[in-house]
Amino acid sequence: AFELSTSDNDEATTTLNFVGHFDPADLNEDNFKEPWEIRYPAITPTVLPISLTAIGGVTAPVKGATPVTTVTATAQYTGTVAWSGSPVNFAGSTAYIATITLTPKAGYKTAGISANQFSVAGATVITNDINSGVITAVFPATAA
Repeated sequence: AFELSTSDNDEATTTLNFVGHFDPADLNEDNFKEPWEIRYPAITPTVLPISLTAIGGVTAPVKGATPVTTVTATAQYTGTVAWSGSPVNFAGSTAYIATITLTPKAGYKTAGISANQFSVAGATVITNDINSGVITAVFPATAA
């Protein structure tokens, strides 16, 4: 059997324990008195800032169309979309703002995102704060 534990000195310790027909009473000076240990530096997984900046799946509002509620998922994130006015269908002669909230997938984070880093097709103004996965996309008014 293998046991994995961590120690206070940032090392991971793997203890190898014998499994099988073994009687601890048989331990003597000719046998091992303690389990073997293999020490190596702790492995810290790399977590990177989201870098895929073109947000897919968000379409510009069109009169009568149903608003999208999610972005196209990528290897780095998933995301939701909330629209100003919470329309069931887009109205005519109305400008809409989409608030897009990205959720990083494993291995990615919002820390390290630049201000106004993202793009959204059809939006006239796209903003986000530094270190934030919340994006505001302003779209032109729909046709009358």
